[in-house]
Amino acid sequence: MRIREHIADEILLDYLEQRGGPATDRKVLAHLATGCSECQENLNYWQKMLNVMQDSTVISTPQPVLNRAFALFEVRETAPSLRQKVMATLRFDSRVQPELAGTRDGDRTSFKLLFEAPDTRIDLLCERSGLDWSIAGQVLSLETKDYLWKVLATGTDKVVRADADMLGEFHLGGLRTGEYDLLLQERNREITLPAIQL
Repeated sequence: MRIREHIADEILLDYLEQRGGPATDRKVLAHLATGCSECQENLNYWQKMLNVMQDSTVISTPQPVLNRAFALFEVRETAPSLRQKVMATLRFDSRVQPELAGTRDGDRTSFKLLFEAPDTRIDLLCERSGLDWSIAGQVLSLETKDYLWKVLATGTDKVVRADADMLGEFHLGGLRTGEYDLLLQERNREITLPAIQL
């Protein structure tokens, strides 16, 4: 049993507007001669629509309405939002705290830093594994409700990016020994944590 294929609306419109040529006319007429009620209904529908569109008694849209509609789609230049730029202050560095009695001298494999900016605290845990360092951090802010922070660590030869999660936590890995500036960005603010030495 063969399934009958229907005529596409585009071909029906070409037929009605006499844009399809003799081949299109033959195809449409042959198909309609098979008694396809669905295509006949579509043809009748498009004929009515074309009649309405060509009717000269149709009221045109008033110019003020058109102007308002076109204005909705005009490209509007908006001033870029200005981010408040803040330099965070280092409040705690575990490397400068006195060693407990009995601990050995040597290279530390981890340390903690605490930075503060207006209404914001940034806790960092810096850990070394082999030659690389990683920084796990958390941004605690009274101003930012959704913690959509973007974090960039910029060193002499590397930039590492991360996004904070819903708790303000982030992780930066693969950092070589050296000095890094951390930049925390959210919609309205940008906080710099300068000169973190790994």
